[in-house]
Amino acid sequence: MARQSVTSKGQALGAWWETPLGSYVRSSENALLSGGLEGMYGSFGLQLGEWSGKRLFPRQDDQLHRCFVISPSQNAYVGSVDVQADPHHLPIATESVDVVVLSHLLEQVPHPHPLLREIDRVLIGEGRLVVVGFNPYSSWGLRVRLSRSGRVVPRTRRLISEHRVRDWLSLLGYDVTDVRYGLHRLPLAHGQLLTDIFPWHRWKARFAPWTGGGYILVARKRVRTLTPLRRRRRWVPRLVPAGRLGSALPVNTTSEKDA
Repeated sequence: MARQSVTSKGQALGAWWETPLGSYVRSSENALLSGGLEGMYGSFGLQLGEWSGKRLFPRQDDQLHRCFVISPSQNAYVGSVDVQADPHHLPIATESVDVVVLSHLLEQVPHPHPLLREIDRVLIGEGRLVVVGFNPYSSWGLRVRLSRSGRVVPRTRRLISEHRVRDWLSLLGYDVTDVRYGLHRLPLAHGQLLTDIFPWHRWKARFAPWTGGGYILVARKRVRTLTPLRRRRRWVPRLVPAGRLGSALPVNTTSEKDA
């Protein structure tokens, strides 16, 4: 029964991607990721979550030698998944991943903080973390809060802002290197028709990019270096040997007769 419910959720999400609104979200996120992932090289790339129903990067390309997709077991019926595992307990060695991409997974799990700590465990020093999310302070966030059916953005528990993710990562010792916003059109089924008539989304993308409905955040794991402390030399007073004690004392050369 549980498997049938998960399958129905996956089918509903797959059907949503075929709608004009879902197609616009996919194309906009692909454009953001193509720029955000540029210049990232390494041996091992990891994608957590398959909310988009597809791989965000191929299994093997010029930038990353090997790329895998890990999804929670209850969401493994959508998209191409390599491993089904709990994202809070990844079956990956410590400090072995160069790039991790979170595909709206922070918005789906009930506890995002343990998930970020687990990602910090598997990332190497100077590794990159790419977070894909929706902006709650936008027309998309307002539409999600007003909608109770979950048809606007399926399978999302909450929307987490870029500023909150930045604060969480700063506590873990990450430096945010890039933030890009997208989804500047209205979250309407006929939004394409409205933007063709009134192309105001171009003005938003140029002069107010933070009002976009979606974003990607790129952070770099800071290397924790240990600075060796030099041992301080303690001053020890020098002792005079017993045989030389008399020579060390001042000698009075004045005789009693002279006195």
